[in-house]
Amino acid sequence: MLRDEKNKLENMLESFIYNCNIYGNAILDGDSTKANKAYKKIVAAKDDILSQEQLELLAPNLDSDLISIKIWTARYLLFSSTFSKRSEDILESISNSENNLFGTIAEQTLKEWKNGRLTLEH
Repeated sequence: MLRDEKNKLENMLESFIYNCNIYGNAILDGDSTKANKAYKKIVAAKDDILSQEQLELLAPNLDSDLISIKIWTARYLLFSSTFSKRSEDILESISNSENNLFGTIAEQTLKEWKNGRLTLEH
């Protein structure tokens, strides 16, 4: 991998993590404008990572202490043959343990996944 590509990928991974955290805080604060801005940046970072066929580089985030980062990472890694089962388990655990919006998001993500309506587009 060329140095510029590696730097871009590292920047996209950092952007993904940063904006997942911003999104989570905004959701809990009820700030939909901030959440929507962060969402767009999460998707853009994911798209760049995916375009380089490096989606599995998100995997270390499955161990994050921040639930919003775990949810977004697990949501995308559901599409990874290597991390799909672990991602499902993490989302299931969050949906069962969090009595807030994070639990609902995890539950709905799993529901859409199991019904075949989840895609990598969003």
